Amino acid sequence: MPADLIFGGVEGGATVSTIILFNGQGEPLAECSGPGTNYWILGKEETCRRIADLIGEVIKIANLPSNTKIECMCLSLSGAEEKSANEALRQVLLDKYPGLCEKYVICSDAVAPIAVAHEDGGVVLIAGTGSNSLLINPDGSKVRCGGWGHILGDEGSAYWISQKAIKVYYDDVDQLSLAPNGFSTQVVWETIKSLYQVENRLDLLKHLYKEMQKSHIAKLCKELAEKAQEGDPLCKWLFEEAGKELAKHVQAVSKGADKKLLSLPGGLPVVCVGSVWKSWSLMKAGFMRQIREHPVPTLQEASLIALKTNVAKGAAYIAAKAVGHSMPRDHTQNYRVFFHFDLNEEGDA
Repeated sequence: MPADLIFGGVEGGATVSTIILFNGQGEPLAECSGPGTNYWILGKEETCRRIADLIGEVIKIANLPSNTKIECMCLSLSGAEEKSANEALRQVLLDKYPGLCEKYVICSDAVAPIAVAHEDGGVVLIAGTGSNSLLINPDGSKVRCGGWGHILGDEGSAYWISQKAIKVYYDDVDQLSLAPNGFSTQVVWETIKSLYQVENRLDLLKHLYKEMQKSHIAKLCKELAEKAQEGDPLCKWLFEEAGKELAKHVQAVSKGADKKLLSLPGGLPVVCVGSVWKSWSLMKAGFMRQIREHPVPTLQEASLIALKTNVAKGAAYIAAKAVGHSMPRDHTQNYRVFFHFDLNEEGDA
């Protein structure tokens, strides 16, 4: 009976992981959270131990027998990009914890957000501390752009915005390259000084080099967003530039999109994940400037989507699909469209 089948999904971040269980009829049974599960940071043994603990905890919360064996569990994990490494992780789980799951599916944390929103695939565009984009076609083929870290990429992310603000200030003071449009850098510098408790540019260097932490630099982004909302021209420009970079991600992956995705109602679905999207009102002008002034034939229409539910739900959908089970679901209840454009029509919404 479908109701007797149990499927699970894990959204595994570097800091926090969430697990959810469904029965075969698509009814949620329980969910809970635990520590991060990035195996590049923790190692495979510790990651598997944490996953096993999560599964045991959620089974307990669901009031299921302790010997319950889950039909399939999808682990959508931060850092799970390599097939060989994922297979090694799967084997450790099967060998050390044989009674937990019949089958595991392991994929990167960029995959499950798409599954939450659309059965046939789409795009996920992550703009948090870092940035990344991934397109999944109906046939399962993937197109990736970004995700190469703060040295090679992270365009449009909180780190990128923060670093760019710092760089503009340094260059302006050095007279190497003046701030764009003659904007004053005073507000940016006062914001930097306040956040990092520094008095001059030399004091800031320890944060950028000796004690450099990507998340620590990225904290500046939130402060800059507040200043942009208050009207500082340079801060507003920084977020418009971020909008342009995120539009480039969508344009890049759209070149490999199946026609079926491009012809969906509302155009290409783009699931937007990460805290930088809270500043969409500041990025919108730059985003659409890039779309209009540098058009890509494959991208004439798209809908930007915000999820209304836990990404772990998408992982559970993947788990059911992996064993050929059609779990009832209504994708439209999982998201909202917060922006839509169609270059074939005048204006945008």
